[in-house]
Amino acid sequence: MKKLGLVSLTAMALIIPSTSGFAAVDANCGEGNGEVTCLQVPVKDLATEEKAYQFLQEHYIFYGYADGEAHLDRLTNRAQVAVTLQRMFSLQAPTKLADGPNPNPYKDLAYHWAADDIHAVHEAGWMKYDGEEFKPNQTITLQELAEILVRVAELNTGEYASIWLPADSEYQDDLAAALTEKLIRGSDDYKAEATRGDLAFALNQLYHYMLEKEPSSVMSALVPSLKVEQTDDNWSWTFDIKNQSEDVQTVAFSSGLNFDYILYKDGKKVEQYSDGKFFIMIYKEQEVGKGEGLNYKGVFSDLEPGEYTLETWLVAKGWPQVRDKVSFIVEE
Repeated sequence: MKKLGLVSLTAMALIIPSTSGFAAVDANCGEGNGEVTCLQVPVKDLATEEKAYQFLQEHYIFYGYADGEAHLDRLTNRAQVAVTLQRMFSLQAPTKLADGPNPNPYKDLAYHWAADDIHAVHEAGWMKYDGEEFKPNQTITLQELAEILVRVAELNTGEYASIWLPADSEYQDDLAAALTEKLIRGSDDYKAEATRGDLAFALNQLYHYMLEKEPSSVMSALVPSLKVEQTDDNWSWTFDIKNQSEDVQTVAFSSGLNFDYILYKDGKKVEQYSDGKFFIMIYKEQEVGKGEGLNYKGVFSDLEPGEYTLETWLVAKGWPQVRDKVSFIVEE
């Protein structure tokens, strides 16, 4: 049930939430005849595209291109949206059947690089499309992105009221909810294609919205902890991973490489665990119960003086956040 009714306007789009705050897209604001004609969205807490991307990159949710650049001006597509959502919420694709892989719901994903991620997001109910094709390379519109965000955040669109927005009719309620909760920015045309910058902004907003609403949803169930200790001329490291959730977590390894690390000295890479090694190619699943964990350890010897950083991570599908880094100094 809507707590607030619609305000009749002719030349702008107005969102009126059912909560105590107000939000609106860009417009000239003022009052006339005792009637509010515009309520602006506070922008002081909205990150820029660049800062949003940097935050998401630090949390291993949104990656740049091979050239190291973010290219936020480029258009984004359905596959990129699905992959970033999978990383943010650590979604797992349906378990493979004993006699073969679980069939993907869309026929055009058989050999696609993001098939498992898309399958996981589809099963969550966030990205579902009519027909037999997902069309992973199809660019996504702002209104379609709003619909997905509303599904992820589980917003009740019936609690938000709006007048007409520059979008298709079936997206009006989703846009009202997404704009009110500041999950997307105002636009002159929500049928326009979304850029990677639009996606970065939206994911950053979604992350912090869910962090307040349901912290465990965006915090990895598997929590890493990396420690380095000195003993004489040796530096011992321990990488502990603990299941902080109430549920059993399944960790799937596709080879004998279960973890990896990079050791940096004065900002330059000096060693990576997997370099020059060969690992047996075997698929293995390991269940980690509540309060249980995984443990990996090693030793560095005879390190030259300098400032070091060790970054270690779990090499398992669907757990990009399970990594940690620590810095230490080796004195002369």
